[in-house]
Amino acid sequence: MKIGLTLLAALAASCAGCLDASENDPNSGIARTHQDPSPKSNVYGLGPDNIHHVVYVVDRSGSMQESFDWVREGLLRDISALSLTQDFHVIFFSGGQDGDLVENNPRRLVKATDGNKTEVAGFINGVIPAGSTTDPIPALRRAFAVLSDADRNFKGKVICLLSDGEFADIQAVIEGLRKLNASKSVVIHSILEMRQDLVAEKTLRTIAKEHSGKFKLVWRPDP
Repeated sequence: MKIGLTLLAALAASCAGCLDASENDPNSGIARTHQDPSPKSNVYGLGPDNIHHVVYVVDRSGSMQESFDWVREGLLRDISALSLTQDFHVIFFSGGQDGDLVENNPRRLVKATDGNKTEVAGFINGVIPAGSTTDPIPALRRAFAVLSDADRNFKGKVICLLSDGEFADIQAVIEGLRKLNASKSVVIHSILEMRQDLVAEKTLRTIAKEHSGKFKLVWRPDP
């Protein structure tokens, strides 16, 4: 199912192209400067309000098959709400190998323009669930590498981890994140997709709590 492109097209139409045009207009007040106000989008409603750099780390393992179209739609909706003062990147993961990662080009943070949002919609719509195991550590390691290159003039680094929480080695994930984020410089939000599983919920709540983030349980609406 191809979703998200229509959503982004509608967003672009409502703005009548004003976002991309304003990037090069020194009088627009939207161009990114050190005096810019806080971004308008706080990522899945979880905050904080000063987010400038966002990496979405999304589970595409086989266990996500049933809910993946819906997860994809929610991801695109959140990306569409990002403002020009923000940048973002998307990484999909399944197993524990670096080769299992799927990233949008150019494999770095990109500014949240209409053009980049539309381009990433095409990328996201081409991703399909695959793999029999789930290990987010390679994707999270990659997310920290991407954020290390963020513009240091703009604070607020966030990783948004979306998963059903079926990790092959839960303790390895928790310990791995403690090492990756020893400085606590990155906020990690965790979103549990469509499962009422006490173990998965405890895991994702722990991740969010230990990294100054928030946990969110999201259910797919009835058809």
